[in-house]
Amino acid sequence: MRKARLNITFEGKDISKEISPYLKTMTYTDFASGKADDLQITLEDTAGLWSGDWFPEKGSKVKAEIVCSAWGALGDVSLSCGTFEVDDITSSGPPAIVTLKAISSMTSTAIKNELKERVWEKISLKQLAQGIAAEHGLSLFFVAEEGAPYGKVTQSKESDLSLLQRYCTSRGLNLKLAEEKVILYQGKLFEEKPPVLTLKKGDGKILTWSFNTRSHNIYRACTVQYFDADKKEYVEHTFTPNNGPRTGQTLVVNKRVESIADAQALAKAELRNVNKDEVKATLSLVGNPLVVAGLNVDVEGYGIFDGTYFIEESRHSLGAGYKTDATLRKVLGY
Repeated sequence: MRKARLNITFEGKDISKEISPYLKTMTYTDFASGKADDLQITLEDTAGLWSGDWFPEKGSKVKAEIVCSAWGALGDVSLSCGTFEVDDITSSGPPAIVTLKAISSMTSTAIKNELKERVWEKISLKQLAQGIAAEHGLSLFFVAEEGAPYGKVTQSKESDLSLLQRYCTSRGLNLKLAEEKVILYQGKLFEEKPPVLTLKKGDGKILTWSFNTRSHNIYRACTVQYFDADKKEYVEHTFTPNNGPRTGQTLVVNKRVESIADAQALAKAELRNVNKDEVKATLSLVGNPLVVAGLNVDVEGYGIFDGTYFIEESRHSLGAGYKTDATLRKVLGY
């Protein structure tokens, strides 16, 4: 029989059976970058167990998994939500309920909060990320073009996470912390991966849909202007993608860079950053463990909006059934 259930481990102990009679809703939100994944569990608490003897401690480790049985064409399939730390607990009523909110493990450590001052010379972005990850006992997941090394990297009253985010943004890379990893990847490379499924209008998988396209602040090209210290002159580089917008203004960026290679990387990154939301979609789906942030899906049957979309955010909810809500953007192709 078609069924979706929650497997949950609390501080290393499987409490799936114990929690099942009290579970009202569970929501797992997964982000492609920039935000910490989160988990929210609402429990019935008429007997006062969850606000009494079973009251969880803040900071406790929780691991969650959505397990689907006989799930249509997917068969038996599951979605590992990851490991979280309990961050917020609310008891309310009537009726009496307890809501646990947890954030992705490792998001509240020194990598985010401790401000530092230091300098690196002749170092690549990957080397920088590897060193910072190792300092915090994390591993590095890196999928991106190496790029030219930086002549100098300066950290001034800035956290390690903020520093990495700044340099990732300038190279058009996405950054995320999850599962005791620093995850750093190039959006363009992930947009080129094959779609994990096709969502077709009328096939019963899509419950509601909304598409939006805009022209405001969409640019045809990007020009980076910088001062070449060796030549003692201003230099500029313009990036115009072959498959970009046919009309529009040129975005001009005045920012200090060290070389023409940095200017090229920055021009591509800045253009992608401003244009990536040109076509967006929000879909509410019959629960689907394949719809995960960072992956691609094909959308068909919606006319001009058809195409391949990158999943920016997915929200998986268990309660009166299993539902997935997704925020997507059409891939740029450059």
